[in-house]
Amino acid sequence: AALERGATAPRREPRSRKVAVRRGVPAEGSERGRRRQSARAAALFGALLERGELFVGQLPPEEVVLAGSQGATRKYKVWMRHRYHSCCNRLAELLAHPSFQVKELALETLMKFVQLEGTHPLEKPKWEDNYLFPRELFKSVVRGLLSPEDDGSLLLSRFREYLEHDDIRYHAMQAATDTVARVTDQHLEVSPTFWNNAFSLLAAVSLPPREPDVCSFYVKRAEPSDKWKVVHLKEHRKAFQAMWLGFLKHKLPLGLYKKVLVILHDSILPHLAQPTLMIDFLTSAYDVGGAVSLLALNGLFILIHEHNLLLTCGWAHAGTGGGQAADLVPVPVLCVQSRQRHHQALSVPEVSIAPLLELTAYEIFERDLKKKRPEPVPLEFLPPQGLLGRHDSLCSQLFTLS
Repeated sequence: AALERGATAPRREPRSRKVAVRRGVPAEGSERGRRRQSARAAALFGALLERGELFVGQLPPEEVVLAGSQGATRKYKVWMRHRYHSCCNRLAELLAHPSFQVKELALETLMKFVQLEGTHPLEKPKWEDNYLFPRELFKSVVRGLLSPEDDGSLLLSRFREYLEHDDIRYHAMQAATDTVARVTDQHLEVSPTFWNNAFSLLAAVSLPPREPDVCSFYVKRAEPSDKWKVVHLKEHRKAFQAMWLGFLKHKLPLGLYKKVLVILHDSILPHLAQPTLMIDFLTSAYDVGGAVSLLALNGLFILIHEHNLLLTCGWAHAGTGGGQAADLVPVPVLCVQSRQRHHQALSVPEVSIAPLLELTAYEIFERDLKKKRPEPVPLEFLPPQGLLGRHDSLCSQLFTLS
């Protein structure tokens, strides 16, 4: 409450500002004052966690315990645990504060609580070497970052620093998956702001190319156990895959289709446990039309050549053996007058992407130009040299993708 008051309430000047400065007392509304309030909250509950003065286990209702006949120590611990819970909830609400300084301090304090509660868990382990992490507290942080009303790009850039730790990255992927599922279930129409915030968080997650020798944990552990999923890159890949598939299965704004397809081959496909599962997203992106179709087609060929994609259902066969590029060309591409040219370009198993992409670009241009009222959009795909017998610059001037 003091943290928020320092940014919203009128600043109370001390009797003598010179005396306040001489004594080293910062103004309550100043940056230093807000940081001091945040540090006090972290120090207070951090000391209580270290001393074991917060109730450990399933937290009972406060009214029932205070009205019961339990001892004073138990009542005190339950009461203090509820105060800690209220403090965390208030800090989570401050993640939507208009002032970025307040949001940043709230994030820093909450992440400090995540570290302290992870070191001194408030739940009892079910077995020896049980991995405990404050998941509910951390989920509230991720939910605050993925706001459906406020642009969280600045706060997410601050949160990116925590993603360098293996445990934070692993649980952030799980929390993002749960948050996207919860928001889409509760709202028929999701705001573009939420989708942009979610994409910013997902795009910030980067996995190491191979199993690291030493795990970097934000929550300090005496000795990590090999039984924990958080220490294995294979489990991180599974969480990474579930996160992206859960995000891409929904209908996204047009701009996000382009952003995802641009980073697909470098930042997404190499880290998936099963890259071929992206075929559903690529086929739906192809149906969008225009530049998105071309980018989606490029993603399909990346799956073919780099990830051994093999499809036999729902796609047109061109009379060649399974696994060749002709088996993977979508039906709308083959159902055109120049089908024979497509077959010639696809007759060689190790075909280059460029000839087919050039033909496909021609078909998309031809299809869109036949529309009565094409809607022009920024041209992000530059046609290959020689397309339609014109120079690249001329093509970009004469044709728009709709």
